[in-house]
Amino acid sequence: MSERQALLDKPTTPLPKMQLFLLFFIRMTDPVAFNCIFPFVQEMLLDIGAVQDPEKVGYYAGVVSLIA
Repeated sequence: MSERQALLDKPTTPLPKMQLFLLFFIRMTDPVAFNCIFPFVQEMLLDIGAVQDPEKVGYYAGVVSLIA
């Protein structure tokens, strides 16, 4: 039996559809959950006292967004 024939006779493995679906689902939902925090960053910075001047909170919210 030739090497090519041996490769052709080899049984095929099924595609792991459920595992691929779970990976796809996680990859799609993770950015959505990550982006949900951005509207609340400014209020959080004021609440925890990281910024005392409300006029500067936008700058620091941008810094937090860059780091995250």
